[in-house]
This record gives sequence, C-alpha cells and structure tokens, in this order.
Amino acid sequence: MAAERENRRAPDEKRQMHALYAQGATLQDVGRQFGLTGERVRQIFAAAGLPTRDRREMWVPRRDAQLSRASEIAAAYERLGSMAAVKKELAIPLTVVSEIVHREDLIRRRHRRPRYRYSYEELLTRLREAAKAHGGPLTIAAYERIARSSVRRRRSWPMPQTYYLRFGSWPEAISAAVLPAADWHRRGGHRYSREDCVTAVARAASHVGKEPTIREYDAWAKARDGVPSFTTVINRCGTWRTALRAAGLSNRRGS
Repeated sequence: MAAERENRRAPDEKRQMHALYAQGATLQDVGRQFGLTGERVRQIFAAAGLPTRDRREMWVPRRDAQLSRASEIAAAYERLGSMAAVKKELAIPLTVVSEIVHREDLIRRRHRRPRYRYSYEELLTRLREAAKAHGGPLTIAAYERIARSSVRRRRSWPMPQTYYLRFGSWPEAISAAVLPAADWHRRGGHRYSREDCVTAVARAASHVGKEPTIREYDAWAKARDGVPSFTTVINRCGTWRTALRAAGLSNRRGS
C-alpha cells in the first residue's frame, strides 16, 4: 500500500525531485528533501522513466572537485604534517589527500627542510637574557656559563655552537640581538694566544683528516689537556671561518 501511495505522487512533485537531482544532488540529497530514502527516490525515477546517473558518473565529478582543492590540501599538509590530520580537518577522503601529497612530492619537500630545535626568536631571547644577567658585553664564555646553569621549562639553553651554525659567527648573533659587542682584540692576560688557537685548529684538522667542524674540534679539544676550547678559539679569532683560514684550511671544504 505504501508503494502504491508513493507511485501516485503528483507528476509535478516527481519533476521537482528530478530537477533537483539534475542540478547535481544525489539520490540521498533528494530523499532528505522529500522525506524518502535514496533507494526509494531511485525507484520512483525508474517507475516514471526518469534517467539516473550510475555510481561512476556520480563519483568522478565529486572526486574532480576534491582534487581541485590541491593547493588547500598541500597547505594543510605543510602545516599539519599528517595526511590523516588533513583528511579530518578538510573532510576529504584519505585517498585524495594521499594522491595530492605524492603528486606534489610534499613528503620529500617537507623532510628536506632543516628542523631546528630552537627558533630564531628563542635564540635572540636567550642572548638578551644572558646579557642582562652578565651585566656587560656578552662573551662566549660568559654566555656558556649562564646557559649551563639556566633551565627554562625543563629545556636546556642553546650552546654557542648553535649560534655559529645559525648566524655564522658569535659577533653576528650579538648584532642580531642588538647587544653591545665585546672587544675581541684588546683584552690581555689570556692563557692562550691567537697563535695557540690557530695551531690547535691545525692539529685538530690533522687528527680528523679534514677541515674540522665545530663539533669535531670541540670533541677533540675536550679529550686533551692544554688545548684551547672552541669558545676560546672564537674569542681570539672572532669567527670559526677566520680560525680555519688562519690555519690554512679554508680551501679544504668540499675537497
């Protein structure tokens, strides 16, 4: 009886239902508008001789619309770093997200970026805090002493090597933080001269068999007595690159 009542629906109502369907609505969308299931709508259309789309015809336009959001998907993946998170945020099938991510080579591009433990602003903030605690021009030795004794939210402070790697030299880092620079050349009474530091860098290069990195020199110096530390080398020479050039090593990189 219910089926007969449905079949007796007014032709105008059936035309309205099919017009809505022809505009891109699904059978389920039409059913919700008229209080029916999607399957019942399909049966009404079939009984009235009204054409319906097959599942492939319905899926392709929807998938094309989702793929057209490629830039939005890429931006979300760059921000979230997870295809599952992108799917949840944008309500897009995981298969579509995966296709965009792999088509745009986003995984490799994301992992190719350097991942820094400390942000640029955090590095400058630590320098300013250390300078305030020191009460004068901030040397590498003074900063390292303060950094080793300071813990903020259970996170250690960056060591001087980090500043060299991010800024190129200690003076450049001090300049970026807008702090007064120490006079590297007029201080006397040093345990190690500039020549001692240059000689130590050359010895470290001979030991490792190449131009030493900051970490390699630091490890080599800590294992020996009577050798200037990395911070001392920077204090005497100004920058690590200057120390390497003075030791005749600046042309070894990349050889």
